[in-house]
Amino acid sequence: MAKEAKYHLYCSAGEEKSVAATKTFSAQMFLLLWLASEISENKEALLHVKNLKQEISKVVPQIDALTTKFAKKFSYMQSGFVLSRGVTYAIALEASLKLQETCYIQMKGYAGSDFYHGPMAMVNENTPVIIYCAKNNGDAELQRLVREDQMQCIDKMINLNAPVLLVTNDPVLTGKAKCNDALIDFGVPEEICMFAFALFAQMFACKTSCLIGNNPDAPRALSKVTITK
Repeated sequence: MAKEAKYHLYCSAGEEKSVAATKTFSAQMFLLLWLASEISENKEALLHVKNLKQEISKVVPQIDALTTKFAKKFSYMQSGFVLSRGVTYAIALEASLKLQETCYIQMKGYAGSDFYHGPMAMVNENTPVIIYCAKNNGDAELQRLVREDQMQCIDKMINLNAPVLLVTNDPVLTGKAKCNDALIDFGVPEEICMFAFALFAQMFACKTSCLIGNNPDAPRALSKVTITK
């Protein structure tokens, strides 16, 4: 397909060794962010793209420790939901997919706003809800509105007695009773924070899979090669 196309974006992610795609997901995010930054001539975003490896390396130890802690705490999961919104909605979908693939858990990702219109009725004390909330670095009023919406979402899940795992880089959202806080010290724009969230989602699924005795690199019934006719 790359040869036939006039242009193509090359992931340069190396050989695919695991059925569950992780490198390719992050590589595609990187390419799309780079493309959007070039088209918009956003110099600040381009600088973040250039320094992404160094920025992410700073939070890897935090994410490693947090995913070890919460994989142990949530390894009992049989079903649940992953919520986010905005650009990090993609992380909710990636997080739920990785838990489905590697842990055989019935997880579903939703945008927080859509979740209120029906699916929320399924939430109870036996339904873990993982919420990804990135700090908005826009103007003060926008940040206030986004944070207010995020806090309402967290409160609703807690009021439904759901076991809540909050993954965030915003300390203002943490400290609520009955909420498990995975706070990542990462003061970057939302479009950069999502790379740390993706790493958290993938490591959390990997460690949960190992804890319950699965092989996250070789999920049952799945194959790396699929034939399209």
